[in-house]
Amino acid sequence: MAMRWYVIHVHSMFENKVAEYIEKQAIIQGISDKFKEILVPSQQVTRIKNGKKISQRKRLYPGYVLIHMEMDDETWHLVCSNPKVTGFLGTDAKPNPISEQDVLRLVQEIEEDAYNAHSKVNFDISEQVRIIDGPFMGFNAVVDEVDVEKERLRVNVNIFDRNTIVGLEFKQVEKL
Repeated sequence: MAMRWYVIHVHSMFENKVAEYIEKQAIIQGISDKFKEILVPSQQVTRIKNGKKISQRKRLYPGYVLIHMEMDDETWHLVCSNPKVTGFLGTDAKPNPISEQDVLRLVQEIEEDAYNAHSKVNFDISEQVRIIDGPFMGFNAVVDEVDVEKERLRVNVNIFDRNTIVGLEFKQVEKL
C-alpha cells in the first residue's frame, strides 16, 4: 500500500506531544515502517518581552498535524487511539489524503517565510516610528540609521525638549 499525506485534527497546544506519541507507539508496535514523516507546521519567531529577546516556535495551523503514512486499520487505530486526536480530516469512515503538491507548497512557504523574516520590516531614514517596548515605550521617534543585518535602528527621541539618540531592535518599534 502506498504512503500518502493525511491531516489529523488534535487538541490545540498538543500537536508536538501527539507527534511524539505516534512516533513512539509506532516503534513499540513494530509498525514504524508504515510512518514516513510527521509534520507540525511551525516557524521560529522572535519577540521582545520585558526588554529581552525571546525566540520560540509558533504553530502555523494550531490543532492540525500532517502525517505521511500508509493507511490501514493498524495505523488508523494507532493515530486515533490517542485521546488528544479528534480524528482525520475527511469523513469518519474514510480519511481523505492531501496531495503531495499541497504539502510541498506548505513546506516551501514555511522555508521562504523563515528566510525572508528579517526583510519583512523595512524602515527608512527620517521615518516616524512609535517605540512599543523598552524604557522609551510610548514615545514617537525619527529613524536616524538602519542596520538591516543586525535588525537594529538608531532613532532620535525628543524627551523633555531634548533630542536623544537611542539604539533599538526592529521589534521594539512600529511604523506610524
